[in-house]
Amino acid sequence: MPTTMRKWAWLPVLAIGLGLYFLVQSTLIDTGNSNYVPSMILLGAVVVPPRLPDLRRRSSG
Repeated sequence: MPTTMRKWAWLPVLAIGLGLYFLVQSTLIDTGNSNYVPSMILLGAVVVPPRLPDLRRRSSG
């Protein structure tokens, strides 16, 4: 992967994560159903790990 593309690889993960976050948040507010709170936690647990290997690769040089 070219250096420029690798530099911006986090952007799609952020965009998808934010889109899903706002979707679940609006559903939570509209329905008032507290069962969507674990969905928010699960969403964070799913979106963050794809970014970590790239961070490790950069820090190791």
